[in-house]
Amino acid sequence: MEHPQLSLQCECTPIADTQYDLAGAGSPTHAVVRAIAAASDTNPTSLPPLNEYIDPEALDRMFDEASENDGPSGRIFSFTVNGWNVFVRDDGRIRICDPTETANTSPIFD
Repeated sequence: MEHPQLSLQCECTPIADTQYDLAGAGSPTHAVVRAIAAASDTNPTSLPPLNEYIDPEALDRMFDEASENDGPSGRIFSFTVNGWNVFVRDDGRIRICDPTETANTSPIFD
């Protein structure tokens, strides 16, 4: 079953893009932490715990549901960590944006 794609807009500047491998090792939560660390040029262990901002188990379940069902539905989960805007789509795409650097309004994911 094909799902319509939601196109969210943002005005922040993308700093880091990565793709979580739905069939790979590791969890989506760990991929998000690595992406935030890359954007901020910081060691992942130096970041505050992700559970201070979101429920990591809920984030991981979003990916589990996508792989258990007919595949990704196009759902996007967004939150802010340590001043970074974080966007995660259930197909594995992760984008980290800097809200202090504005850009022209554009879709978060093309």
